[in-house]
Amino acid sequence: MKRSHKNGIGVPLRRTSLRRKAEVKNKRVPAEVLEAVYRRDNGICIVCGRVVWNDFPHHVLPKAKWPELKDDRWNLATIHLSCHANHENASRRIRRDELPAETLEVLAKLDARIQAYVERTYPYS
Repeated sequence: MKRSHKNGIGVPLRRTSLRRKAEVKNKRVPAEVLEAVYRRDNGICIVCGRVVWNDFPHHVLPKAKWPELKDDRWNLATIHLSCHANHENASRRIRRDELPAETLEVLAKLDARIQAYVERTYPYS
């Protein structure tokens, strides 16, 4: 039994295959889309206003429900990691007026199912 470097107790380490790593890597947002989103948002978190240094933008409409929209620029927002965590665990949701103007314009044109999701997830204030 191998020891975990995290806690040092006798816990078997998970096997990570190269195939799995390749699958995860392929799910990332393309670099040119990331750059466009950061330029649009000036590299500043839409919630707290701090400079963002991570490569993981917030998906306004989640990739799990709408995978076809995962790489659309309007569906992404620059967000600080702690602000993203607060949104995901619902301790402080991103307000609708904090979303980029481009995102709000596109969301207004989409179907009722998406509108209902946005109403539930992004409060007005």
